Amino acid sequence: WHRRMSGATRGVGEATMELKITQDTFDQAVDENRTEFDMDVEDAVRSAVEEFEAQGVDLSNVLCVAPSHRLGKKTWLTWKELERTMKTQPEQDQEALENLVQKLREEIHSSTSRDEDILQLTHDNAMDVLLNHWKTHDLHPHLKIPFLELFALLLANKVNKEIFYRVSGAQLTLEFLKQESNSPTEFAKGMLVASAASSKHEKNKGLFMDGELSAMIVHGLQQYPCNDIVLQATCAAIKAITSADDENAITSESFKFARDLANADVHILLIKCMRSMQGIDLKPRQMELLCHSLRQVCVNDEICKAAVEEHGALAVALPVLQDDADKADLVTACLKLLRQLAGSDQVKARLVQDNILDLLKELVRMHATHPLVPEFAIGLLAVLCLRNPETASAATTEDMAGIIVETMELHSENGRVQRSCCMAVRNMVVRNEDYRAMWLEAGIESMLRQAKRKHGLLCEDVGSAALRDLGFDDYNST
Repeated sequence: WHRRMSGATRGVGEATMELKITQDTFDQAVDENRTEFDMDVEDAVRSAVEEFEAQGVDLSNVLCVAPSHRLGKKTWLTWKELERTMKTQPEQDQEALENLVQKLREEIHSSTSRDEDILQLTHDNAMDVLLNHWKTHDLHPHLKIPFLELFALLLANKVNKEIFYRVSGAQLTLEFLKQESNSPTEFAKGMLVASAASSKHEKNKGLFMDGELSAMIVHGLQQYPCNDIVLQATCAAIKAITSADDENAITSESFKFARDLANADVHILLIKCMRSMQGIDLKPRQMELLCHSLRQVCVNDEICKAAVEEHGALAVALPVLQDDADKADLVTACLKLLRQLAGSDQVKARLVQDNILDLLKELVRMHATHPLVPEFAIGLLAVLCLRNPETASAATTEDMAGIIVETMELHSENGRVQRSCCMAVRNMVVRNEDYRAMWLEAGIESMLRQAKRKHGLLCEDVGSAALRDLGFDDYNST
């Protein structure tokens, strides 16, 4: 096997060293498995993949399909026809090119082997060819739409993200958004490409933000505030830009980018959109996206306070929990947002004044079997009680203790729910010794020790802290 690895090279990433092989090396390994070990095609491919991965090889640039299975594939033939057309078609006649780009996009989109199709096109340098054709030809704006749709699909592959970065894909997309997107659909197509390129790729995030993507986000929220496709694409771009999700980057500027969006008043526009959707016109999925996006932008105490005190974030978020409490996904998104906003002490006080404690109990009871609602409702409770003994005393009732113990029993296999419960108990008892007996009578000790035993990585620290503050000398034991 080691002679196969002679075709391997080490690619130097920003944070890690990745071992890669060429397509030829992989194909040779498959052929050897078939000839030397008499394997069928599927077993030969599977064995090659397993052995390369066992040696730490990154196969993202390799099409893990036998060579004989690539020939004649519909998408491959369409791509080759498109490639020939881009080389030979007169520039003034773009209809044939548009039809082929749309055909290729539709075939990939509907394919049952989409990842393999994309990887095969990646291996044939399709992204580079398409971007360079855009750069060097005077494409009609309506032809750029199917190009953008195709880019959004191809950018699922991280090799294509790097090509997009290298061949100035961000600049082309931004120019389209600024100068040629004259409808909600066109704007959304550009935003989806920005999202796909920036997701898990730090350098593309930087290029887009340097190119004033924040101004384009503001434009979209102002120009098309309640348009479904624009909102979905814009929120996807906000998430991609503000998420520290590139494993190959040593550091991330996502926190800075979130502040940049807030400086451009994106959080204010998100709140305005939420307000416009209240009442009978509420669209749950849209409101979910807005909650998630606002949470991504409110990254420090100053932004959180401004969102609540100056722009009424709680006035639009709390009615969602009250009037649409039966919608578990929407409730979860809203609870995540409130937990983020409650990082500010002033916001904590406002939430308590607005009777959030009783509302949290109702939500956990209503969605007892839905793990995300209890996780984030009790997680919000933990934040509200942190360094806040008055709120902890108000929250510590037999009712609440029973709900937390019941939640830990019901979701004993869910480490994240257990962690939220451990943190809530700890923050509620740390400065309230008078309530220890009530917690112990509710049966919290066994639940905390079980959480530590079953979910050590998530609950060892917070479970021990809760047991310590309940007065147990053996708090480190399970």
